[in-house]
Amino acid sequence: MAAKKGLVVTIANTKGGVGKSTIAGNLAWAFATHDDLLRRVLLVDADAQASVTKWFDLANEVPFERIQLTTARVLQQQLPRLRQQYELILVDCPPMQSDVTAAAVTQADLGLIPVQPSPLDML
Repeated sequence: MAAKKGLVVTIANTKGGVGKSTIAGNLAWAFATHDDLLRRVLLVDADAQASVTKWFDLANEVPFERIQLTTARVLQQQLPRLRQQYELILVDCPPMQSDVTAAAVTQADLGLIPVQPSPLDML
């Protein structure tokens, strides 16, 4: 079995609008540009809606690489290879329970699950 190299962080939640893409994009930017954190960073857009891809397509310059991998099979095949090329891989998952999310989670070293607080959480 090949040794892991790069860290894979999956950002997932079955609900949309909780900040998955925002967190993934901001973490990628922070790790790629901060002097103390400078890393070879890849942002994987695993969501067929491609929100995070569309955001960064509008930017003049992006300090990290991006790729869309929107099927479970492709994620399972590509992430082990990509680990060898990048120090940090952030995976932005689709807003649903799916094979894509399951594949991303099983490949992850760390999972982030953003949630939107409800009024009761503020008490």
